[in-house]
Amino acid sequence: MGDDKNDEDENLCTPFDQGTDHCEYDVQLLPIEYMVKAAGTTTVIVDTSLPVPQGLSVGTVRSTSVALTWTTVSGATKYSIYRADAGSTQFNYVGQSQPGIATYIDNNISPSTTYDYKVSSVFVDTGGQASESPQSTKVTVTSAAPPANFPTSATGYTVNDNFNGNTTGAAPSGWNPNTSGGTVTVQEVPFPTDKSVKIYKSSTSNDAAATKLFSSLSGKVTVEAKVKTTENSGVRYIPNIYDNNGNKIASVAFSNGNIAYNKNGTLTNIDPYVADKWYISKWCWIPLPIRMTYS
Repeated sequence: MGDDKNDEDENLCTPFDQGTDHCEYDVQLLPIEYMVKAAGTTTVIVDTSLPVPQGLSVGTVRSTSVALTWTTVSGATKYSIYRADAGSTQFNYVGQSQPGIATYIDNNISPSTTYDYKVSSVFVDTGGQASESPQSTKVTVTSAAPPANFPTSATGYTVNDNFNGNTTGAAPSGWNPNTSGGTVTVQEVPFPTDKSVKIYKSSTSNDAAATKLFSSLSGKVTVEAKVKTTENSGVRYIPNIYDNNGNKIASVAFSNGNIAYNKNGTLTNIDPYVADKWYISKWCWIPLPIRMTYS
């Protein structure tokens, strides 16, 4: 994906706009390999001698997300997060933080609901074996009330593109490619059975992009995509999202080595990214804009 320009855009719906009546917006980008607790035949072993994370606390709380932080544990590779309904003793695994990062955002909670959280530290040896500490002392949080007319759940997929039925090397079916400055083709990446679309920009004066139009929907809408870039320089949007009037309301990009969001035409860095690593871009808002563009 490639785009060397920053658009000057107004009417953006950004994390600073959350909680307003017209918009509920969350963005989370995480490396795919850290979205699961264990892969293949790897088994996580609980080792009571390992240090337990301390200082678990609650940060920003919204109607469908909560931010957690804790004190870094020396030597820990990453951390596992567990959640329970308030008062329950059954804590279920919900995810892991990125390596070396003592923060986590849980984007899968319900409005006006009380939860308990715990966290454990994970150590991985040179052979790839993961060992996990006992869980920390719990922290309790109640999610915020929803904005006016905010529904409590999505109703299912409207679009579920995986490109596997598309011809390799051809333009993606159902998408409108802009090839004035490059190419937009279906590729057998990461696997022949799990295809993706490659957007390659070869021009500095024209764009390469793929756009999809959506019918207007009501309610809470989530868009999730797997994205990556092979370069550390330039700006690649993942994606731009527009409303019914053609105004860009949300935008996240790979921007010169950082994941960044666009507010009022300015890209603000969130976290660094690793080139050639797959990430999950996840969006949730009300209502659904009708156009989404990757460039």
